[in-house]
Amino acid sequence: MSTYRFSSAVTDVELKRWGISTTMDVRNHNQDYLAYEGSQEYLDEVAAVLGGPVRWKACSQKHGHLMALSAPECLPDRLGFVSGLLDMFFLFDGCWFYELCAYGMDLEINETEKEQASRPTRAIIKAIIYVNDFYSWDKEKAEQKAVAANQDMFSAVTVLMKERQISETNALDMVRAKALEWEKEHWAAVADLEAAGPISANLYRYLEMTRFCHTGGMLWSAFTDRYSNMGQTQVGGDSRTPETLSMPKHENTSARQVLALVNDSSSNIET
Repeated sequence: MSTYRFSSAVTDVELKRWGISTTMDVRNHNQDYLAYEGSQEYLDEVAAVLGGPVRWKACSQKHGHLMALSAPECLPDRLGFVSGLLDMFFLFDGCWFYELCAYGMDLEINETEKEQASRPTRAIIKAIIYVNDFYSWDKEKAEQKAVAANQDMFSAVTVLMKERQISETNALDMVRAKALEWEKEHWAAVADLEAAGPISANLYRYLEMTRFCHTGGMLWSAFTDRYSNMGQTQVGGDSRTPETLSMPKHENTSARQVLALVNDSSSNIET
């Protein structure tokens, strides 16, 4: 089980404030100012090249930094570096998020562990996709209207609206519920690994890192200016926001026990 050296749990009050529903722990780096400094250093370099200020702060938000939330156990001497890189990848549409978080947390798994991690990691990726489609909906819808109103958006929301013949609000609720379903699949996959034999400490930390990537991105998505309309909707308690799923802390709980808690706690969540 993990001993956290560099992070603290995000409080339930804060999660409720942003309407966060998750079965997983959410943590933030205790020295998150290093992430802000790393991002600003990179943006200053870009500004020097362009000859003017860069009005870009995607990763650095008032309520938290994406890297500090997604890699809360990042080594402090690497946090600024990977945060600057994350801003670069955002600017140039890179997709190296897992690799950055793993490097920042000094994690590397071998081929056997990669095979063991494939099913639970795949479930986390699915959850991340649904979370992104949920929070980015307003932004993408507005962009679609401005560019090509006659073309369908590539989003789980539009797919569900068409296939199920349901409203936008119901589709958004379903997308969010789908993310929770994939969280449960992750826990089931980890429980099967535990049942098959002891999980190495290295693999355990890697799987935990994938969960932090998911929950950190979720919380950041809830308050980022990038998805400001959805964030305001969440805080405002709009009808599209279902009851939040409140889970007890489970840093030292087996996946099988977490799964039982999830099933019990989510039984009253409308999906």
